[in-house]
Amino acid sequence: VVCPPDAPKTPVVKDPIADSVAREGVLTVAIQSSPSGVTVQSEQAGANVLALSASAKLSPIFINRVDADFSERPWLFLSVVELREGPRTLSKIEIFEDSFVKMDDNKYRLSFANFSVEVPEGGGKTMSVFVVAKDGLLLASPRELTVSIPANSVRGKDEAGITHQGPGTQEAAAFVKTFFVKRKP
Repeated sequence: VVCPPDAPKTPVVKDPIADSVAREGVLTVAIQSSPSGVTVQSEQAGANVLALSASAKLSPIFINRVDADFSERPWLFLSVVELREGPRTLSKIEIFEDSFVKMDDNKYRLSFANFSVEVPEGGGKTMSVFVVAKDGLLLASPRELTVSIPANSVRGKDEAGITHQGPGTQEAAAFVKTFFVKRKP
């Protein structure tokens, strides 16, 4: 007589549905205390003019688009605008008039869309708008420009594939910074 092998004492059964369910996250976008009034000089390296932080809860969120609005026909004064995470460039745009979408009389939108940055669950990432002034600017005095992050212009997806946007309409009013462009002395 052959005895069957012993059965396991406690069978381990995984729920295939619960293990494969992606989680829906929550995205929060906040303005960082980057200074207003930064001066960017022609023939110099450039500077961060606005910083924002993105944080994720319940799921990691992958930021894949950020829009920034500029005043004063920025293509006349800027040669490059970058979206950065610390020193790392996420997206870099060489500036021409057709780089922007005109929003109203004095607002021009630039979209950073060719990147993906993971905001880990329970963590955050800081991103900055970095500008470089055109070489050979012929300005008699420094020119004041503004940069802003409009409502719902920071976009990302969570594990479940749900798109999240920020900042909210009321919070977006705080996402405005002034900076100056001037020629090399």
